Amino acid sequence: MLSILKKYTWENYLFFALLLLNTLPLFTSSNFVTLDGGAHAYNTNIISGLLFDKTSVYHDYYQFNPELVPNWFTHILLVIFKIVLPYSLAEKLLVLLYFILTPFFFRKTVLLMNPDNKTLTYVILPFVHFFMLYLGFFNFCYGILFCFAGIYYWTKTFGNNSFKKWAIMFLIGCLTYFSHIFPFVVLVMYSLSSVFFNYLREYGSSFKSLLSALFLAFLRPMLILLVLFIPLFLLLKNYFDKRPTFGKEIFLTHSDLARQVLGIKPLQVYGEQEFRFTRIIFIWFAIFAVAVGLIALWNYIRKKWSFRADYLKHNFVFLAAVLICLLLRVPDDDGYGGFISIRIILFIWYFLMFWLAVQRIKKSIQWIFVIGLLGVQAPLLMDRVQGVKWVCSEYKNIEGIENFIEPGSTVTQMYFDDANWLGHHFSNYIGAKKPIVVLDNYEASKEYFPLVWKDDYIPNMLIGKTSTFETCLYWKSNPYNPETKQVDYLLLIGEKPGDDCYEKTLKLIVENAVEVYRQGKVVLYKTKK
Repeated sequence: MLSILKKYTWENYLFFALLLLNTLPLFTSSNFVTLDGGAHAYNTNIISGLLFDKTSVYHDYYQFNPELVPNWFTHILLVIFKIVLPYSLAEKLLVLLYFILTPFFFRKTVLLMNPDNKTLTYVILPFVHFFMLYLGFFNFCYGILFCFAGIYYWTKTFGNNSFKKWAIMFLIGCLTYFSHIFPFVVLVMYSLSSVFFNYLREYGSSFKSLLSALFLAFLRPMLILLVLFIPLFLLLKNYFDKRPTFGKEIFLTHSDLARQVLGIKPLQVYGEQEFRFTRIIFIWFAIFAVAVGLIALWNYIRKKWSFRADYLKHNFVFLAAVLICLLLRVPDDDGYGGFISIRIILFIWYFLMFWLAVQRIKKSIQWIFVIGLLGVQAPLLMDRVQGVKWVCSEYKNIEGIENFIEPGSTVTQMYFDDANWLGHHFSNYIGAKKPIVVLDNYEASKEYFPLVWKDDYIPNMLIGKTSTFETCLYWKSNPYNPETKQVDYLLLIGEKPGDDCYEKTLKLIVENAVEVYRQGKVVLYKTKK
């Protein structure tokens, strides 16, 4: 044991300590509550019910998506973790693995390309805390993790054409795709462009040398990779063919996109007040990157360094530029999925960090940059801690409410709490521990998650004599089904006096239900039979 510990330097222990400190938001509250966290909790329970319980009420309302869509991986992982852990700990373990493994593969890639730059591997730490993580987009987070793993493995195995290499690369590609589409596309972009830049680096001394190695060093690995990923490309094509976006796109202006890039919008989680910190990070990063770039250019001009030898390092700048062009062309929302621009911006910054982290920089300068960067991150990290605490305190009002609901019941949520924009899927948490059908399940309605509604079999759900679909909130129902069924429970969260929909909903509740539970802004009603 001591011999193993002696292999690691004080810097290794420092990195590990900062890695753990970076997970602080996970351990300061009883739950890691996010916008989509409730949906993941509920759908994990549904998947378990469909797989392991033939009598589960879920069989009447849900089925597995017949299409092989992305967004599967973390659902599977949560089902596995939940076998031995309560959901709150299963979810924390899921996020903990993301917090640790994503910086790990970033560090491995940097040290593979420049072993002297251990210090600069710390630059990734602030960038694992981004907006979509706190929205609960866990599949996207794991897509980033597997993308980084693929970048590392692909870079490490240049020139290796063994069956094992291609099998592992296919596995990483599958894990990335079935986590999220966009990181998979980025991984393919990196793999193809790095083959080209590595080919130029190794054989760019003359045109004759380039020509002689054209097939073996350039065309063959690219063709093998493309053929290897054909099944995933076909799934990708099928995904977009089934979701035509013409006329549904929402584009951001170029000035808005520029502000988001320069303000590092992905790092702003709980509000615009965080801009003052992300702006400092941008300025600090820009000063350092410009200085490093000028020093490199000066050494290339004086021929102290070989530009050709650094081709692979500068591939990251090329990819960042490609993503900037993509950012200007694609919508922010295509009618099926949103936050597209902010995802692209995040990867632009990832590639800029990769580029910076592999450059030749004096260790003293590296430490100055990293200490300054982590110093700015500290208040942002504490803001994450306070934000998670606040959302968790809001969640406490609904925690345990499933104890007042009979198994197999149907529940409808009425959400009117504008003060908590992260609580829209709170109702889903009540289905995480008990077989309860929550009629507000957005994942099953989107058709790019593991589960979908059994639309043809769902009854016409009623509150009194009113179909839930005919209310102003358009709850899940099948008004064309002659079979009717009364909703069992109504969950009211928040209040909005004077709002037309709120007043109509309140009237419907008063006429058809009785109160059975109240805590803070949360009221549970049982419908009259």
